[in-house]
Amino acid sequence: MTHGWFRACLLGALATAATPALAEPNRFAVVIGANAGDADEVGLRFAESDAERVAGVLRTLGGFQAENVMTLVDLRASEVRRALIALNARVRALSGESLMIVYYSGHADAEALHLGGTRLPMNELRDLVTGSAASARVLVLDACRSGTI
Repeated sequence: MTHGWFRACLLGALATAATPALAEPNRFAVVIGANAGDADEVGLRFAESDAERVAGVLRTLGGFQAENVMTLVDLRASEVRRALIALNARVRALSGESLMIVYYSGHADAEALHLGGTRLPMNELRDLVTGSAASARVLVLDACRSGTI
C-alpha cells in the first residue's frame, strides 16, 4: 500500500478544504481496516495497521481532534454501518462547515466491502457518504476490485 501517495493526496485535500478567510471546518473521519474478508480470501497483513497509521496522520498532520477520528478494525458490516450513521447524525447536529473522510483498507469487490465474513454493499457505502450533511466528503478505498464506486 502506498502510504506516501495517500499522505500527499490527503494533505492536498485538507489544504483545499480550509480557506484562510473562513473558519476552520469541523473535521471528522471514520477509518476502517479489515485484515479478514470473506472466508475464501487470504487474510491481509497490513490493512488494520494501515488504518491505524492513516488515523494517526489525520490527528497529527490533518488537524483532526482525537475524539473526531473513529478507528474501526476487525469489525462486521453492521458495526461499520452504525458508525457511519452515528457520524452523520453528529455532523447534522453541528453548524458551520464540516469535512468528513471515510477511509477503508481491506478486501472488496465491485459489489461490496468484505468485512470479516460480512459485506457492506458499495451502493450503501456511497449513499452513507454522499448523503452526509458534511460540506466536503472524501471516500478513500484501498482495496482490490473496488473501482466501481
